[in-house]
Amino acid sequence: MPVPVPTARNGSNVAPRWSPDSRKILYATARRSQMVTGELYVVSLDDGKDQRVGTNVPYGGDGHCWTRDGASVLVNTLATNPTRNEPVRVNLATGEFKPIFPGAAGFRMRNCSDTLMPAFSGGTVTVRNIQNGAETEVYRFKRNAENYGIPMISHDGSHVAFLESLDAETSALMTVPGTGGPARELARVKSPAELQVFLGFTWSPDDRFVYFLKRANSRSAHELYRVPAGGGAEQNMGLSGTDLRDLDISPDGTRIAFSIGAAQRPEIWAMENFRPAAK
Repeated sequence: MPVPVPTARNGSNVAPRWSPDSRKILYATARRSQMVTGELYVVSLDDGKDQRVGTNVPYGGDGHCWTRDGASVLVNTLATNPTRNEPVRVNLATGEFKPIFPGAAGFRMRNCSDTLMPAFSGGTVTVRNIQNGAETEVYRFKRNAENYGIPMISHDGSHVAFLESLDAETSALMTVPGTGGPARELARVKSPAELQVFLGFTWSPDDRFVYFLKRANSRSAHELYRVPAGGGAEQNMGLSGTDLRDLDISPDGTRIAFSIGAAQRPEIWAMENFRPAAK
């Protein structure tokens, strides 16, 4: 049964991201008047401690993620240059931050693996190497006016998932290798059915499956499905809700976090035992 995640900021909380040890959640707050993400916080599920990330690091929105050791997070910010939003690494213990790509062209990351981070720019999905800054265009959208620019990279960095508008009535969940190559279609819907475009898909911890949300029409609740990353049949996971979005699965594979509720006052919820029992 889904339950709200206890935070000190009730409502207007979005985009949960599990820590590597599955004991904390990094999330963004939103200004209710404009629904623009404003600050980042980390809440501990052990003791309920809710701490702002980097008080001198204004959150630039669009993406945030943890480092493997759980000691830092990567975020977009305008702190280093008021005219350019760029990703920085924030030390959670000290609040200090350092640009990831000092002196390089701007890059609005969406999420990250240990070595790569994807972005959406000019009708393309690009991936930048965190270690050396090398950037690769991995996919160019077929219908720029209709695409959805929130790519999600797998944990091992091998593939990027995204949504594509195939035609005026058809959308698809796709993956493409993180270094570029042929794209693969995993699932599709035809109007009036819809895929959830607001972070409505995520990778399983082992990268074997892509979990995604879809609904029968604009008046229906979104339902959670999964599909093998290598292709195969969809499976309904039994979770549904109105305005369900912002999916993230804990690294230990036991819980899924998501945002739910009207856009003016979203909350973060979590659910255990959402996967089928092992056979």
